[in-house]
Amino acid sequence: MRYGTDSCQCSADVIVNGVVDGADLAALLTVWGTNGGVYPRADTNGDGVVNGVDLAAVLGAWGLCR
Repeated sequence: MRYGTDSCQCSADVIVNGVVDGADLAALLTVWGTNGGVYPRADTNGDGVVNGVDLAAVLGAWGLCR
């Protein structure tokens, strides 16, 4: 399941606070190799596993969500 974006959030905003930052990175790393568990948005591309693709999405979107 891929999460859409609107004016308040972006798909790489794992903890949904309007900014992609260290908290999102920490959440992603916490559920690395899983389906996302308590942080389902960590699977940014919806392929069922949190991995390097999702890490790249978070790092690539670093900063305020637009």
